[in-house]
Amino acid sequence: LFDIASGLRYLHSQGVVHGDLHSVRLLLGRVRKIVDLPQQENVLVDDNGKACLTDFGLSLIIQDFVGTSYLKSNVCGAVRYTDPELVRKLETQVDGSVVHPTKPSDIYSFGGLMLHVLTGKRPYDPIREIHVAGIVARGERPELPVDERISPQHESLIERCWSPQESTRPSAEDIMTLLQVISDV
Repeated sequence: LFDIASGLRYLHSQGVVHGDLHSVRLLLGRVRKIVDLPQQENVLVDDNGKACLTDFGLSLIIQDFVGTSYLKSNVCGAVRYTDPELVRKLETQVDGSVVHPTKPSDIYSFGGLMLHVLTGKRPYDPIREIHVAGIVARGERPELPVDERISPQHESLIERCWSPQESTRPSAEDIMTLLQVISDV
């Protein structure tokens, strides 16, 4: 988690928004063979446990496919990690302008990644993808499962990442600090 937050901090400090942060893919072996998983992930973890972000330019490409069958069929797994505020902005725009992901929407997605990494459960599990899209569009946040693998401090951080008010979400720098404090407890 710390590595992912560090990657986000770097991107955000350079004025880059990832825009499509979701799930985790494992890299195994010296040749870094990618394990086949059912959906494309953009957080890669090598056999030493080091995580890195990939595909951070994808958000600009996805905008070209909004409303097409390509978007509905190829990025449905990512909807679980999508900030409902971003969906709301997309639905309420009337002038045809492009809605871009933001740093706070990256932070929202990071909260979903935390849940997935800590529990093995994705946001909104076990709800099917087709229903998750509607739930996200209504602005409903995922429920945190009762799970002993989530400390109260991790739970609090996830909830802060999922705050409906973008301005109250922590920055990537704040997340790194909080994760360090949690690991020291």
